[in-house]
Amino acid sequence: MKQPGRYARFGMRIALLLLLALLIPGCFAFDITTGAWQITAVLVLGMGLGIWIVLAPFSSKKKRIFLLLVALLARLLWNWNVTPFPADDYKTIYDAAGALLLGDVTPFWGTHYLARFPHLTVMALYMAAMRFSFGAYAIIAMRVVNILASMISVCLMGNIAEKIFGSTRAGHMALAVAVVFPPMVTYTATFCSETLAMPFYLAGVSLFLDLPRKTRKIPLLCGFFLAFGYLFRSVATVTLVAFLLFLLLFDGRKIRQRLADGVTITVCYTTVIVLVSTALQLSGITQYPLWSGAEPNSANVLKGVNPSSGGRWNVQDAALIQQNLTDTDRLDELCRQKIRARVDVPLHDLMAFYRNKFIHQWRSGDFAGAYWSQTGALRVKIPVSLPFCPAFQVFYVMLLLPFAIGLCRRRIPNGMNLCLLLLCGYGTLYLITEMQPRYGYIVCWLFVLFAINGIYTVANGAKLLYNKTIMRKR
Repeated sequence: MKQPGRYARFGMRIALLLLLALLIPGCFAFDITTGAWQITAVLVLGMGLGIWIVLAPFSSKKKRIFLLLVALLARLLWNWNVTPFPADDYKTIYDAAGALLLGDVTPFWGTHYLARFPHLTVMALYMAAMRFSFGAYAIIAMRVVNILASMISVCLMGNIAEKIFGSTRAGHMALAVAVVFPPMVTYTATFCSETLAMPFYLAGVSLFLDLPRKTRKIPLLCGFFLAFGYLFRSVATVTLVAFLLFLLLFDGRKIRQRLADGVTITVCYTTVIVLVSTALQLSGITQYPLWSGAEPNSANVLKGVNPSSGGRWNVQDAALIQQNLTDTDRLDELCRQKIRARVDVPLHDLMAFYRNKFIHQWRSGDFAGAYWSQTGALRVKIPVSLPFCPAFQVFYVMLLLPFAIGLCRRRIPNGMNLCLLLLCGYGTLYLITEMQPRYGYIVCWLFVLFAINGIYTVANGAKLLYNKTIMRKR
C-alpha cells in the first residue's frame, strides 16, 4: 500500500509546484490607494508580536494565551474599523430569516433563492435564531459569534500543526501566523457562512489526525463535526473524500482498522445530514433536501466554464437559468449541452482558461474578506483597497514562498499528505464550479500549515549545511 501513496504524493507535489509557479506572479496585482499604511502597520506589529512571543522564554501555556490575546485584539480592531450589514446573497438570507420568524416559508419553496440553494437553509435558521434572541442587536450578536468562531479556529489550527509536526513550537508558529492572517481577521466582519463552518471543519480534521492513537469514539465525532460543517458550508464532502483517500493511501494500519474508521465516519456524516434535511422537510420549512434544490448542480458548473466571464457569475448564464427554473429537467439538459459545447474547444484554449481561472480563484491575499466586510457596510472608518490590498498580498506571498519550498522537501510528516489531498481536492472542485475567491476561504488555513512545513525545510537545510561546514573545518 506504500507504492500508491508514494506516487500520489509525488504527483500532487509536482502539480502544486507548477500551479504555485503560476499563482505567485499573479499575486503581485494590487492598488495602493486607501488604508495602505495603517493596515501594513497593524500587520507588521501583529506579526512582530507573534514572532516575539514564539521566541520568548515563556512557558507553552503562556505563549498560547499571549498569542490568543493578540489574535482577539486584531479581530476587535477590524470590527471597530468596519460596521458591516448583510449584503448580496446574505442580505437575501437575512431577509428570509425575518420572514421565517413571521411564519412565512415562501423563500424556501418554489423557485425562490433558498429553494434554489437549500444548502443555505441552516444559515437562514441561524440568522432567524439570532434575530429572535437579540432583536435589534442581532447584527452585533452575529459579529461576536464570528469573532468567537475565528478564535476557536485559531486554537484548532495550532492544535493541528502540533499534531502534524509533533512539536509545540509548530503549534505556536501556526498561532503566530493565524493571529493576523488577513482572511481569518477580515471575515469576522462578514455574514458569510464559512466563518461558522470553519471550526467544525477544523475539529473534524483534528480528530481525524487522532485516529491511530485514540478511542473508538473518534471516528463518530469526526463524522459528526464534519457533518455540521456541511450544514453551514456544503463542500465538506471533499474533506470526507480526502479522509477516505488518506486511509487508503497513507495510513499504515491494518486494512480492517482503516475500513472500520472510514465506514464509521461516512455513515455518521451522512446520517446527520439526512436527518437534519428530513426534519426540515417534514416540518414544512423546506421543499427540497439540503443537497439538491430547484437549481440543478449543472447550473453551477455552467457558470464555472463560461470563458467570457472567467468562470464567474454572469448575466448570460443567470438569465438562462432564471428562464428555465420551473422545469428542472429541461434546465439540467440545457446546462449539460452548453457545458459540453464550451469545453469542446482546442486544448490550448481550454488550458489557458483553467490557468487564468485558477490564478483568479486563489490570488486574493484575504480571499475577498475585505470586499465582503465593506460591501453593504454601514460605516468604514479606514477603507481598504479593493480588490487587492497591498499589505494582504505581500503577507500572502510570504506564505506562498515557503509553501513552495516545503513541497521540495524529501520527507514530509504524514499529516501533510492529508493537507495535500485537501488542497488538491478543493482546487479541483473550484476549477469545475463557479469561481469566487470567497470559496477558497474554507481551506485558507492549509496555506499556514504548508508555510510552516517550508520553514522546517529551510531550518533543516540550514542545520545540515552548518553541520557539514563544521565537519570540514575539523
